[in-house]
Amino acid sequence: MQQVAIRRIVVPLDFSDPALGALSYAASLGQTFGAELVLTYVAEPPPFAPDLTESHGYEQRVAARAEANLRELTQTHVDQGAKARYVVRFGRPAQEIAALAREEQADLIIIATHGRSGLKHLVGSVTEKLVRLASCPVLVTHHGRDQTPQPD
Repeated sequence: MQQVAIRRIVVPLDFSDPALGALSYAASLGQTFGAELVLTYVAEPPPFAPDLTESHGYEQRVAARAEANLRELTQTHVDQGAKARYVVRFGRPAQEIAALAREEQADLIIIATHGRSGLKHLVGSVTEKLVRLASCPVLVTHHGRDQTPQPD
């Protein structure tokens, strides 16, 4: 049997409670495997006048806010001494996360699902699209369940 090595984990975050659960899970696995965590936030362009966003500093403001949030989450949810960094990107979340995982040669993506149903699910979730696009395994966590792996 081939041994699995997990050296780098991409953790997409939208700062929701389910995403924080996924981060806790990723931090625990990262510690277990000695893996680097790449915390990621992808901002979608606004639906209104996307051409005006750059000229009005939209991306810089969003990136600064996201970086501050990611920095805080790194300090509060990732053990000191663990390897962790963060990346902010702009675009369509599933595509950007999949591209980042390829670029980083990630061994795993850990993402939360919001468990939507009905019309929101029919439109397609980021998680569902990511599972189809990713070049590495995707571990999906579910909000409302204990997300921290427990040793035997």
